[in-house]
Amino acid sequence: MKLKLFIICCVIHSIFAIDLFGLIKNPISSIVGGENAEEEEAAKSVANYECSIQFIRYHMCAGSIISAKWILSSAHCVMEETFMLNVLVGTRNLRRGGKRHGIQKIISHENKDIALLLVKESIEFNENVQAIGLRKTEVPENAQVTLSIWGSMRYGVLFDKSVHSITLKVEPADKCRYMYKSKDVDINSKYMCTSSTAQGDCNIDTGAPLMYENKIAGVVTLTVPCYNGLPNVYTKISCVHDWIQEQTKST
Repeated sequence: MKLKLFIICCVIHSIFAIDLFGLIKNPISSIVGGENAEEEEAAKSVANYECSIQFIRYHMCAGSIISAKWILSSAHCVMEETFMLNVLVGTRNLRRGGKRHGIQKIISHENKDIALLLVKESIEFNENVQAIGLRKTEVPENAQVTLSIWGSMRYGVLFDKSVHSITLKVEPADKCRYMYKSKDVDINSKYMCTSSTAQGDCNIDTGAPLMYENKIAGVVTLTVPCYNGLPNVYTKISCVHDWIQEQTKST
């Protein structure tokens, strides 16, 4: 019964963006601002490691290739069911290209919003498919970081199925905690935030990588309506780096 309910919810959630899981604040999935990876040379490398986690052929959330066998994403997106889930790699547009990989196993961190997906067959690397490294140390406040995600370039434009990237600034931790305090959301030391006054991630951009110095520094974990002034929230990779290494060392 639990599996059936999960499948029904995934289908409705993916097709109609209806908030059955309590994760989406708005029925539009997009990145506000940014460069299209198909059109801008600087953004093309984003698509090499970014992948789409899908239920059958419907996009659910973003993921990142961290080795030939492992995908990194957010735990609250993928749950723990592998049935009819797959990962699409090697494309900059979900409408065409790429290769699908079945998922053998999902490992979720016990108290952080991070998940690892083990693919059934090893991912073959080429000019369009590459793995990305993980940042072991924290990112300095006010540093410039890059967010990449499947989504539209402007607020109000529906999901366009292309990879986009955008440059953001890391917000001071105290400021982020203060801004979310009125929302009864506890932004503790396992999270980091970026500014979102005019640009950022929205809604079902869950699992997307936040990059600093060419390594993943965070994974989108709390998504909010576009242009609402609240910072975007990510789970810090520095807090789970050793755990990820331990879980993936045997494959």
